[in-house]
Amino acid sequence: MTRLRRIADHDRIFFITTRLGRGITPLCPSERDVVQEYVAAERAAGAFLLFGYVVMPDHLHLLIAPFRAGLQDGMHRLKMRTGRRIRRMRSESGSFWQPRYFDFILRRVGDFWDKLQYIHENPVHAKLVASPEEWPWSSVFGLCKETRGRHDRCHRFAGRAQFIALARTMALTAAKSYSGVSAFCSPPFPPSTRVTLAC
Repeated sequence: MTRLRRIADHDRIFFITTRLGRGITPLCPSERDVVQEYVAAERAAGAFLLFGYVVMPDHLHLLIAPFRAGLQDGMHRLKMRTGRRIRRMRSESGSFWQPRYFDFILRRVGDFWDKLQYIHENPVHAKLVASPEEWPWSSVFGLCKETRGRHDRCHRFAGRAQFIALARTMALTAAKSYSGVSAFCSPPFPPSTRVTLAC
């Protein structure tokens, strides 16, 4: 990993995709619950701000802003803990997730909304459900009507300050409207938090 990539490892918003290893049986509902539980635990521990997620049968999408520990350490811990737990449930051993994961640094406000929509529509595109709300392993339930309504207006927010203000409002609204993993931030943005779009 280059020095530039290490600098960009935190204080940014990332869209993450990580997949099960080759030949690994897809996640059953109870195993998706496990992944959801550990995502919630990492968020509650302050590893990252969580804006959106979906647990699919063979992969996981996250929209997160890591804190000081950084993206690499946070993803390693999440994959290690979930893999170990599910392997134990299956009475198996060995690696569970693919060694690497795909990360995309959000550089524009529109990227945030595009990726969030992609996350929530993923089960529909995979023909697992007819609508995002039918898939219980997703942050779609944390999006109240007020927050969803901001999607159409978001492209007017071009600067970092406006983006942070919008994200802060989303976090506060979601945290008030839903308790559980789908409340995007727990706790909401503390005053010292610096989350930016990449230059």
